[in-house]
Amino acid sequence: TTALLSAGRDADADETPDALVSMAAPSYAASNIEGKKREIAETGRLACPSARTGQDLFMAPGWLEEQLADPAAHDVLALAARIDVPALIVHGERDETIPVRCAHELAGALPKGELYVIEGCDHVFNTTHPADPEAEPRAALLEMIERVVDFTRRALA
Repeated sequence: TTALLSAGRDADADETPDALVSMAAPSYAASNIEGKKREIAETGRLACPSARTGQDLFMAPGWLEEQLADPAAHDVLALAARIDVPALIVHGERDETIPVRCAHELAGALPKGELYVIEGCDHVFNTTHPADPEAEPRAALLEMIERVVDFTRRALA
């Protein structure tokens, strides 16, 4: 999402990327703003439970404060619509962390967007975390890498 936000914010700059790739990205910056504001006020941080691992991950209040201060700079789909370079959106069909609908929304918003959904693939391309350096890469990870390399070659040719 950071690449999409940055490229969209700087779409009118003298120098822009020649192409963009985003993987397993959300099409939104934040939801349930009021609930998040209450949680930060009560606890000083924002809990982000991982759908994949079940862990509670935490964010500092600055994350939400930035979005409240400048909502337009965090409107992922509106900013994506400003990105006029070839863009590949890769997503796992079975991503439980970020719904696959986000990939469809992003690809649809990008003027030169290309969508690639990997069947049977989760948020981390079926790779364990931490990854075993001795193990062979999972098929979904290899498919993602192959697709990104192919896209990059075509986009930068």
